[in-house]
Amino acid sequence: MENSTQSSIQFGFPSPEIFKLPPSQPYKPAASLRAPPSNIYEPTFFYPFEIHPDVYHAALNIRFVLTFSLAYVTTVLFWNQYNTSRQYKPWAISRTFIFKAFVFMHNTLLSLFSAWVLGGILHGFYVHGPSAEGKDNYLAHLAEYLCQPDPDAFRQQGATYMGCLFYLSKYYEVVDTLIILAGGKKSSTLQTYHHAGVILCGWSAVFFESPMGAVGVLLNATVHTLMYAYFAIQTLGIRVPMSIKRSLTGIQIAQFLIGMVWSVSYLLLKYKVPSNIPETRGNVSIALESHISRVDSSIDSYTMMSCISDSGEANVYFVTNLYLLPLIYLFVQFFIRSYRKQK
Repeated sequence: MENSTQSSIQFGFPSPEIFKLPPSQPYKPAASLRAPPSNIYEPTFFYPFEIHPDVYHAALNIRFVLTFSLAYVTTVLFWNQYNTSRQYKPWAISRTFIFKAFVFMHNTLLSLFSAWVLGGILHGFYVHGPSAEGKDNYLAHLAEYLCQPDPDAFRQQGATYMGCLFYLSKYYEVVDTLIILAGGKKSSTLQTYHHAGVILCGWSAVFFESPMGAVGVLLNATVHTLMYAYFAIQTLGIRVPMSIKRSLTGIQIAQFLIGMVWSVSYLLLKYKVPSNIPETRGNVSIALESHISRVDSSIDSYTMMSCISDSGEANVYFVTNLYLLPLIYLFVQFFIRSYRKQK
């Protein structure tokens, strides 16, 4: 229990219970991720269509995820060897107008899609996020909103819908590698690891409906909006200054570092709720609203609730960071090799 005068947020280690394996969080796949949500009956700009249940459930089947990732890596290794044997000569198709037009449309559409996802996430945060105006204990409200939203409310704010679509797009993004291979080049370790690993991270975040996933989508959608726009311009034969390319690589590295720091904050963050309200997911916001509206004036003691409440969410934290550490190393290597030597 905590005194009401204590800070509404604190940092400390969570309960050891969340580190148990296998993950303890129960998982019941939704019959469908509806778009728009069930309380809205007309499609909107950010909810234009429904994600088909069969697609949704297949994409969350871990056997499908692992099979696809393994097939991708195996295919890349084979075509890398093939291009090496041909002394890195571009494939004939890569010289055609149709191929170049496809590459341009591929990059343009992915840039626009990423910008749309970014707008959807920000729209959900703006519409459903806590307002500082007229609210005591606002930091606790904000922490609760980012850490422990009710699953139904989380879906309604669009984070799950946008996160699922962004995750599904990662299966299509492997076309990036096919374009590189068609150009007669080898897919680097960075390229192959990046595409295979992000699928596993996306699966983990969507499977456990982790609020951490929304932050990852926000960062990645921002970077991909810029990155694919750059690739589209480059496809047109327009010369882009090296400084812009260098800045884009720096932004990519920055997103990974910010993501790691943010995920650590999820692991360590605790926030204050009235101690006479059960600490269960979905009830915290009710407790806080009761406190804010003074419905229960007898509340004079508080407890601190951990941002990560079960081993399912902790699993997302570990999978993401195990993926990010080698990725940051590979990106820094690429940055030094590509830009420092040229300079």
